[in-house]
Amino acid sequence: MKVLYLADGTNIVLDKETEEVSRLDSEREAIQRIYMIPEDMHVISQSYDGSRQEFDAKKDDIVITFYDKYFKNKTVVVNSADWAENLTLYKQEQQDQKESWAKAKAAANLRQEDIPCAPSPCENTQSI
Repeated sequence: MKVLYLADGTNIVLDKETEEVSRLDSEREAIQRIYMIPEDMHVISQSYDGSRQEFDAKKDDIVITFYDKYFKNKTVVVNSADWAENLTLYKQEQQDQKESWAKAKAAANLRQEDIPCAPSPCENTQSI
């Protein structure tokens, strides 16, 4: 059986029977966009070269578009719960980081004179 090791953007395929080592080609450069479909819908995908695809996609399907002219299908649908979960968690982490950054920036921009102060205890006392 062959084993694929993926680490830090590289890959190694090891055939355990023959001890042969090789690489697996990746095509990440050709992916243009990845979409997670929020609800069942009809998709119309028109490419820069005028080609057009139409298909139905279901909620949580992953739609991938490719920009390279050599792909027959410029748009494909992937049904993968693992991939959908990964994208959902990634988007949530991005949102959390944006909110954290915005809070930190707002706090840094808050000037001392913008903070309303409570009256001094001495201001409300009367002389005897």
